[in-house]
Amino acid sequence: MKKVIISVLILIIVGLPTILFTYIETSYPIQIYFDNLYGVESRIFYGDMLGRTQNSTAVILPVITSVDVPEIAKEVGESVVSITSNMPAYFFQSTASNLGSGVIFEKDNNYVYIVTNAHVIEGAATLIVNMADNKYRAQIVGFDSISDIAVIAIPLIEIPDYIEHSIKVATFADVTNLKVGDIAIAIGSPLDQEYYNTVTVGVVSAIDREMYTASKNVNFIQTDAAINPGNSGGALVGPTGEIIGINTAKLTSQDVEGIGFAIPSNDMLPIAYELLANGVVRRAGLQLETETVYRQVNGYTKIPIGVRVNKVHPNTNASKAGLQSGDIIVMINDKEIYTAQDMQCYLYEYSAGDIVEMYIYRDDSILFFEVQLENITS
Repeated sequence: MKKVIISVLILIIVGLPTILFTYIETSYPIQIYFDNLYGVESRIFYGDMLGRTQNSTAVILPVITSVDVPEIAKEVGESVVSITSNMPAYFFQSTASNLGSGVIFEKDNNYVYIVTNAHVIEGAATLIVNMADNKYRAQIVGFDSISDIAVIAIPLIEIPDYIEHSIKVATFADVTNLKVGDIAIAIGSPLDQEYYNTVTVGVVSAIDREMYTASKNVNFIQTDAAINPGNSGGALVGPTGEIIGINTAKLTSQDVEGIGFAIPSNDMLPIAYELLANGVVRRAGLQLETETVYRQVNGYTKIPIGVRVNKVHPNTNASKAGLQSGDIIVMINDKEIYTAQDMQCYLYEYSAGDIVEMYIYRDDSILFFEVQLENITS
């Protein structure tokens, strides 16, 4: 009898991935053992080897799954493009270029529309999209820095008929039922064009991972599928073969590995379609210019205590309600406000037309105002 030590990564149905170290005494090939244990259609990683089980024709992957990753990669990959953003040259500097990815999400009689990250295209003088091994010039439809979503378009007139007919609009999943531990497949173009439509596989590590970005708390899907520079704007695909998010960021540190983030499709699509319709995203807010007010403790520690109004724009709801320059906003409704970021994040939860109660510090007194929120564009 021959002893074989096997390290198996098992995805527990009810939750997080768990590492099980199993000692198996067997006299027959280990591939047959896994066939019997998980079925011939399973895909598995054992020890430090990747391969095939004896009876299965499926390629073995880093997690046990019935998902057909090669088929998903092929299908979704047809909707994923790479984007080269050429920045304007200043003085004697050469033109700088950034590489990102994008997903075809809409098409009409005139354009193919691609959703990507705002940071991929913001500030670009020209955009070149690599689609189906052909390069096309694209134009910006609109972008929203707060959500980090952008939409660009390729005129159909520039695309040959035989390619136009093969253009595939991506399918997006409702992520309401997405679970931690579900398979996650990242598709994009990391680092360089030669890595066009690279596929990496992992799991959904966390859902609704809240991070603060550009004056707004944003919920992300966290994944351990490898995401690298150039993946931004590419697809994160779930177990159904539908896109669950747009890859956006990763934590980078010598002490960190396998922590990437994607904007969920349920959050991304409404913004993408608003950009498609209007070119901008309208949010509820106040026409104020503000800054955080701090107090000092022990001469050096600053503690935020509220938001000072530096300017109230004329003929706005804030000015009509009676707000003035120099006011310090300390509470909105039942929410204590300590920083300008606090205020922005809180107001984004409302819609234009909603009335909020504001508590203002002015001349050693706390005053109460009711203010109707307005549409502001990002």
